[in-house]
Amino acid sequence: MDQGKTNSSVKNVNIDILTEQRSGGRKLLKIFQQAEGSLIVRDGSWFLTYTEPTDSRITPTLARLIIDKDRKVSLEKSGNESISMLFEEGKQHVSRLEVPGGSLNVGFLTNKLRMNIDENGGKIKLKYTVTAEDLSPVNTTMDFTISPK
Repeated sequence: MDQGKTNSSVKNVNIDILTEQRSGGRKLLKIFQQAEGSLIVRDGSWFLTYTEPTDSRITPTLARLIIDKDRKVSLEKSGNESISMLFEEGKQHVSRLEVPGGSLNVGFLTNKLRMNIDENGGKIKLKYTVTAEDLSPVNTTMDFTISPK
């Protein structure tokens, strides 16, 4: 292989996302979303891009999930609310959530990070605890299932 070229592939994919949140022993929400997007594999890293389905009155949220060579996962969202989150099992990272009218520091402690993904898709499971100023911790689970279109 020529050292000056990158090894990459692009696939159109279907993405199922199940998000569940609990706090204080109570279920706060359970949302199932389906989206279409693209999965790019480049030099051992995966880039999943999609637009989150929304109510037609809301600005769509663009999302990009990146799994790097070291198996760290970052999730970047931009729209009415913008945030960049980094997930590494057993570690906490703080991000700045930009919302209309201000911003807020939000902590993400990754409790579990599992993935089985290749160039044809796969599954990603994130379990993390969200903390923010003056709010009770929220335990969140996100399950991504990626399949060829």
